[in-house]
Amino acid sequence: MHLKYLEMKEKYDDLAEKMKFFERESDINMKEIEEALIILRQRKQRQEPNFDFLQKVDDEKGQNLNRRLLELESQLAETANELEKTRNLLFMQYKINRDYKLEVDCVQRKLDENQSEFQSRILESGQLLDIRAERIQKLEKALKDVAYGTRQYRVQEQPAVDGNLTNDLIADAIELERGQNLIEVHISRASFNERALEYFGKNTDPSTFCSLEFFEHELQMTPIVKGRTPEYNFTAQYIVNVDDFLLYYLQKEYTVIEL
Repeated sequence: MHLKYLEMKEKYDDLAEKMKFFERESDINMKEIEEALIILRQRKQRQEPNFDFLQKVDDEKGQNLNRRLLELESQLAETANELEKTRNLLFMQYKINRDYKLEVDCVQRKLDENQSEFQSRILESGQLLDIRAERIQKLEKALKDVAYGTRQYRVQEQPAVDGNLTNDLIADAIELERGQNLIEVHISRASFNERALEYFGKNTDPSTFCSLEFFEHELQMTPIVKGRTPEYNFTAQYIVNVDDFLLYYLQKEYTVIEL
């Protein structure tokens, strides 16, 4: 016991020395430390408060958050499904628009081709009308010459016996220059059937003549001959230069003979 007492006394003295040193260094006395220890002891003795309600609140918040999370996931899935449907519809609409565009391009191309062909036909028809109008003017001028006697034509009551070809508008002797050629177009005779004679009315012995147009030369006409089978025995002579224009005319165009 005595040894134990000495040990405890030694520890007490050691603690007392430490407390004195602590008081000197920190300006805290022993009385304040005792008061602080008493306060701590009293707090421990008091009943600790129950914080279970905080755990319940946290659990409810967690459940609400989980429920909200599930709702958001469901809405997200529905939105993704709607977006997929919309994407499919837009893709189908794109394919339809592409097909329509191809069809419109094809129709537009055909329309352009038809328009080009139509314009070409209009131009060709205009040229033909101009040529026709020019021929009509030449024929009208020739008819006026015949009607007013500005040109003299021999009316043959009977066909020529010797069969000689005559042309009052071209001289008998024709001199050709270097590079020139002579083209002759001969009209021998014509024959009218009953249907053709109906156009002459009561005249059973009509007087007729033919007009001839060739290349770039002036209009020429046969003599006026009476009868149902008039024999004109007319030869038109044309002095030409053989070039590309003449060859093209001979290959592509035609000579007009009108009665």
